[in-house]
Amino acid sequence: MPESVSATEAQAEYFANIPIIDRTYRASVHLESEEDEMFWDTMLQKYRPGKYYYIYYSKSESGSDSKGCKQCLNYREYLSLNFFICIDSDLRYLSEEQGIDSDHFILQTYGYSWENHYCYAEKLEKSWKEKCPKKLPAFSFSHFINEFSSIIYADFLHFLTMRKRGFKKDFPLRRFDESIPRQCNSSELAENGKGLIGKIKTDFPYVNTQDKAYFQHLGINESNVYLHIKGHTIYTLIKSIGNCLCYRSGIDFEKDILLDNIQTMGYWEMDKIREDILALS
Repeated sequence: MPESVSATEAQAEYFANIPIIDRTYRASVHLESEEDEMFWDTMLQKYRPGKYYYIYYSKSESGSDSKGCKQCLNYREYLSLNFFICIDSDLRYLSEEQGIDSDHFILQTYGYSWENHYCYAEKLEKSWKEKCPKKLPAFSFSHFINEFSSIIYADFLHFLTMRKRGFKKDFPLRRFDESIPRQCNSSELAENGKGLIGKIKTDFPYVNTQDKAYFQHLGINESNVYLHIKGHTIYTLIKSIGNCLCYRSGIDFEKDILLDNIQTMGYWEMDKIREDILALS
């Protein structure tokens, strides 16, 4: 008798058949959740335009509704041009996890998550200058983010290095993440957030030249570390700053500035997404 087909394989076949049965769809795409669609659809429409059948959750082997990165990766053996997945990199890229690439029909963010891309300093500064009324206090997001990235650089490299050396349990993400504030007040934003930068708890650990070179080879430097820390953390902090600056201005910082647009090229994390999408075609 033939072996029974797993629930995962059966679902994968169903999802892959959707663009075959309904040719208005270019492919089925499993996302981690519904909130990821804005980012991934922007990228796909830019470099591989078409109508996509987005899947936000599917059934686990036990039959319960399941979502998230782990659920997406359950399908990794059954992916194709008709059915592929888009996931947050988390720390997978920096850990050099294998098989997370377009050859295996997996698209990833390269930064920690899609939230990091909306905090990209150049894009954020441009949107801020275009949308912010002159009456608002002077503040440079690019200056703040550059200072922020520089101040957390050594701690983040130390965190990554310890995990690489096998101390992952001793260095969970929250151990690094808890040093970063999530909220601010107006007094902390003077001089481009000097007071807020001062609240960041750093140990300034020593990172040897070899370990620094290892992560530089992967693309990590002082100016872009903020793209690789937990996305929700940097996003929440930037949103808090914007909300404080835009208080009583009539501007919804998150909607009008933070999520207003995204820069789809010009820095390596985004350029690698573009390359992966084009490689699917």
